[in-house]
Amino acid sequence: FGDTTKRAARAGFATEFLSIGGFVSHTGDAQVALADQVHSAAALTAQVIVLCAADEDYLDAVETLLKVGWPDVPVIIAGKPADEIQLGELGIHDFIYVGCDAAAILGRLSEEVLH
Repeated sequence: FGDTTKRAARAGFATEFLSIGGFVSHTGDAQVALADQVHSAAALTAQVIVLCAADEDYLDAVETLLKVGWPDVPVIIAGKPADEIQLGELGIHDFIYVGCDAAAILGRLSEEVLH
């Protein structure tokens, strides 16, 4: 959702990142509202949902998800926004970005969703 350039770059990064852990990615339709995307048929079968947007768009998106019903799977953010602590307190599972501890994040995800 949000800015096309940032969304596309982060979606590509997230796809590659998760593939290392054995996850297969499916990209949502940016023309569909986020609230509808996370409750789509594809999202309902997902093992994890990754939000891909500009850093400044994440807080509003998380607040929207809290209003419409939080998904039953871990929700992670592609990026390292300044309000990371607040987003974590609201329910974000993890943050993926260049330089993050990929082994730890993928290990946690694997334990939670693949086993």
